[in-house]
Amino acid sequence: MGRRLWVCFSETHSLKFVFLDTVTSTNDYAVTLIKQGEDSPFWVVAKTQTQGRGRRGRKWVSETGNLYCTGVYPVLNTPQLTGHLSFVAAIALVETLKDYLDETDLSIKWPNDVLVGGAKVAGVLLEIRNDKVLIGVGVNLINAPEDTPYPISCVLDNLVADVLLSAEPLMPTPESFLAVYASRFEHLYSELLAKGFHSIREKWLVYAKNIPGPVTVNLNLESFKGEAIGLGVNGELQVRGLNGTVRDVYAGDVFFNAASK
Repeated sequence: MGRRLWVCFSETHSLKFVFLDTVTSTNDYAVTLIKQGEDSPFWVVAKTQTQGRGRRGRKWVSETGNLYCTGVYPVLNTPQLTGHLSFVAAIALVETLKDYLDETDLSIKWPNDVLVGGAKVAGVLLEIRNDKVLIGVGVNLINAPEDTPYPISCVLDNLVADVLLSAEPLMPTPESFLAVYASRFEHLYSELLAKGFHSIREKWLVYAKNIPGPVTVNLNLESFKGEAIGLGVNGELQVRGLNGTVRDVYAGDVFFNAASK
């Protein structure tokens, strides 16, 4: 397994990047580095994953050319604040994708799936290991998996005209995309620590997909339909059910289409 190291400096500290060829998953390798005493923050990025995973244990198809990475940071003061890093990660993705895609086509499906033209182009998986939080990020740069239960796309298929017509090749590599993304994540991370979730929440709502709008929510033991009406102060999705009662959804599968299953 090839491994390269790269260190750059953010506004507050140095960031280490560990580049790998093939791993089971970047989250798994990050755990290995944590056990070996690696100081955070650091980022792990791999060309391919043999056992990549998404939210709720789903397989994340990991073809060469896309971005598969994990950022490792200290767990924050409260579980709620740590969970808000999911929103930070999604906003940083949108802000990076804006360099290549039409901003008006970009949106975020609660809590952290990033869409282009309504099709998923990137996702985030947050995991806690001891006193560290792992921010797993996948971005479809040049290809998208097939046979998915929801629309999916990639950056290459949605490049804006000025990128396509540029004399210089501006299509990002996984490494160049991560360099920009990690910097923007760091900036928003610092904003979360300094100002709390309120400012992050306001940024997230700018890109919120179908809020307000019809929604189907699938929980472990039930499924219900209603209207997504807002984002709570702790990041919960607020849904008005068909009986008029407002429910707070903290975890689950959300489909912003009443006809979705």
